[in-house]
Amino acid sequence: MFDMNLVERGSRTAKDGFRNEDDIIRKFNNWSNDNEAKEWLLLMNYIIEDIEYVKAEKLPYYCDIELEYQIAPWSNSVKEVATCRAFCRQILM
Repeated sequence: MFDMNLVERGSRTAKDGFRNEDDIIRKFNNWSNDNEAKEWLLLMNYIIEDIEYVKAEKLPYYCDIELEYQIAPWSNSVKEVATCRAFCRQILM
């Protein structure tokens, strides 16, 4: 089960759109000195001790994921967006 504070925080971040994108990029690029960035990396299943470097940069185009369907009872919006993101990333990379 997901921590509601984490889900609410993710929802708030998504609703704020890309207004904070530059701050997020700075945090990730300074991950070794930023505890919040380390927490995000852990949530993305990275092993902190194995990370050699992180380079975050802004995409040169706008990208957004919106769920426009009923989510199955065994899933949630976080899982659905993660699936969509993985699919998009595979296509774009």
